[in-house]
Amino acid sequence: MPSPFTNGLSPVLRHLNPEVLARYRDGIASGDKTLCFGLSEPDAGSDAFGMKTRAVRSGDEWVLTGTKQWITNSPYADYAMVFALTDPEAAARHKGGVTGFFVDTRAPGFSVPRVINTMGHLGGDTGVIVLDGVRVRDEHRLGEVGRGLAGAMDCVNAGRMGMAASCLGLARWALDQALEYAKVRKTFGVPIAEHQAIQFMLADSAMDIYAAKAMIQNCAWRLDSGQASTAQVSMVKAFSTEMLGRVMDRSIQIHRGMGLTNELRLEEGYRFARVMRIPDGTGEIQRRTIARQLLTGQADL
Repeated sequence: MPSPFTNGLSPVLRHLNPEVLARYRDGIASGDKTLCFGLSEPDAGSDAFGMKTRAVRSGDEWVLTGTKQWITNSPYADYAMVFALTDPEAAARHKGGVTGFFVDTRAPGFSVPRVINTMGHLGGDTGVIVLDGVRVRDEHRLGEVGRGLAGAMDCVNAGRMGMAASCLGLARWALDQALEYAKVRKTFGVPIAEHQAIQFMLADSAMDIYAAKAMIQNCAWRLDSGQASTAQVSMVKAFSTEMLGRVMDRSIQIHRGMGLTNELRLEEGYRFARVMRIPDGTGEIQRRTIARQLLTGQADL
């Protein structure tokens, strides 16, 4: 599932040893080399502490063993950011125990045996990673030992903001499509834009878009100014992805039969909108986070 950090530099810039980063930075920044973000597993999605991938210290190296799943760009990536248990007891108590590593996908034992075709991504950019005794030098560690999950979630939050912004742009595109069509399509001798039922759908979409835009801008400002924004990021992700589904649905409804074809790409957009409600934390997980922040008094509205 697409996220800005999948091919971007954020986790590497923040947590990789600067001397090691210097060797890889230009290739990644230019786009000649790409990354994937290996956190999710078959039995560990929203509950990241449930991961089973292990990293065991061996001299100045770590040996990684396990399986990652739902990893965007993994079939094509040159490098992978992989998160693994280094202290299972601490992880079981949700007290750390997870460490991140910067892994060359050409390393012996690293493989992507299966591509997962998902709705809206028939090109197959999501895959399963198998780590069979992959050796990674300690200098390629992402941050402190046992503190990898905190760094990973920082990057996931950046991805959630990017995803919300993508939804905002696509929603505006869908509304523009509906507006133009409503002005030229006629029924009962007048453009359908003159019918109140159509006007209400256009207005509802405009309100959804404006609300999402305001939320994204405010949350981005909070993040830039260093304010605690855990609840706000979850609000933005849940609202923006769900907003896109509503706007896309209304646009298809306004286009009627034309909306069910893919001549205007609305049908494709509708499938894409449905996908966005799941990666980087489902709407249900976002609501759980928001509620917990509220109950502990940490959600400044």
